[in-house]
Amino acid sequence: MRPSLQPRRARPDQSVGPAPSIQPLEPRQLLTTFAHINFAQPASAPYPGYLADVGLAYDNRGNGFAYGWLTAPAGVPVPTDDPATRDRGSPNAPDKRFDTFDHFHKIGQSPVDESNKVTDPTWWQISLPNGAYQIRVVGGDPDNTDETLALYAQADRTANGVPIVNDPNTNPGFHGMLLFSKVAAIGDNFADSGLVNVLVTDGTLTISEAANAVNDKINFIDIDSVPEPSTALALALGAVIVGSRRDHRAKWVHARQGALNRRRAGGCAHHFAANRILRI
Repeated sequence: MRPSLQPRRARPDQSVGPAPSIQPLEPRQLLTTFAHINFAQPASAPYPGYLADVGLAYDNRGNGFAYGWLTAPAGVPVPTDDPATRDRGSPNAPDKRFDTFDHFHKIGQSPVDESNKVTDPTWWQISLPNGAYQIRVVGGDPDNTDETLALYAQADRTANGVPIVNDPNTNPGFHGMLLFSKVAAIGDNFADSGLVNVLVTDGTLTISEAANAVNDKINFIDIDSVPEPSTALALALGAVIVGSRRDHRAKWVHARQGALNRRRAGGCAHHFAANRILRI
């Protein structure tokens, strides 16, 4: 005869401890390094992990990315060089990223005089796949404090695609992510946006000036992509992401074209499975 199994009971002299508590986890974001770019002179040594912007006009840089400088002398975007780069070699710089920079306006070097920045803006632009990104932008000069550092990401643009140089007193309906607006001071030379979330919906990310900017400068920008929900789910199921930031865009282009081809053929554009290797 099979013995019956009875639940184990605590003896009267035994105390039963409290149920274990569940501690909530702090919020986390899954990020993929997309592009980190340092503004520097052509002869400057590359900072580890960073691509260089040496003040050239917006174009395909041949490193997997298209980025650079533009102006709009007739209200239409025109790629143009902005060679007002510096490499200070200063002991005041926290590291080399802070030591090198480009001016938005420098007489005799930058394409537009600062007095014309509202009607003929100068801005920096990079092509990105549509999606959510987390960026950090730093501007300043380790040896000088004659600036009001004021930059926007994804400022409203005209019908022709020119970022609007905003004055909140005259344009209260303006939209854009104000990265910083700061008067530099001795011992406080830099403006740092910290980590900022932006959304790309038209294939481009722009960094442009606010109307109160004076002698504006930019040292570096970090751009990290936030995976779309389907990718985040695949990661949670154990998928592995491979690929470097340099081939990220190229693989995205091929994946996007493949998805379009499958859609035309009646296939499904996205498939995710546990332990699948996703190349992005």
